Amino acid sequence: MTQKRIGLVATVAIVLWVSTILPAYAQGTTSVDVIPYVNKKVVFNVSGLDQSRKFQVKIQNEQGELLFSETFKNQDQYRKVLDFSFAKEGSYYIDLVNDRGLIRKVINVSEDSLVQGNLKFATAETMAFTKSILKVPGERIALRFENHLDTPVTVKFYDEQGHLLHQESRIEEESFGKLFNLSRLEEGAYSMAITSKNYAYYYNVNVKK
Repeated sequence: MTQKRIGLVATVAIVLWVSTILPAYAQGTTSVDVIPYVNKKVVFNVSGLDQSRKFQVKIQNEQGELLFSETFKNQDQYRKVLDFSFAKEGSYYIDLVNDRGLIRKVINVSEDSLVQGNLKFATAETMAFTKSILKVPGERIALRFENHLDTPVTVKFYDEQGHLLHQESRIEEESFGKLFNLSRLEEGAYSMAITSKNYAYYYNVNVKK
């Protein structure tokens, strides 16, 4: 590690940040339903979407393999019949994703349900990950997220050459908020990555003197 990188890591001050600002997902304005249909199919129905944002619907299995993906925008509603006739026994995740987070529904396919030609799926509390990122005066970045996916989150900062400057690994809190002070970094372009096995979000930061 170069001296420059050591200095940068040392100057990324971390302070607890308390905020009531949450994305639209967390405010309950988006409604997501999974409705049983026929022949091992379900209807994925979403309402209350922000038409100014791009969304992605994707299906993954427990191993993280992507089985279906569709992107759309300029819609306040989305309705799709999803075919699970391919499904083997196990859990499948239907995710609604945008730049603010994701909402997840889980379908648990059992051996009995496959024989019967019907799907048994989880209709319990919807799991979600929501985040807000604000640039505040003094070249600081305020990050807050709510994580209910039972998977740890990692936050990393990079310079424009891709060198890792700071990392916080395996954040397991459901509610996380911190203020990152970038004021002692050299002027230039930086990026923040928020990742887990479910998603990866990237945020570009320009530091000016």
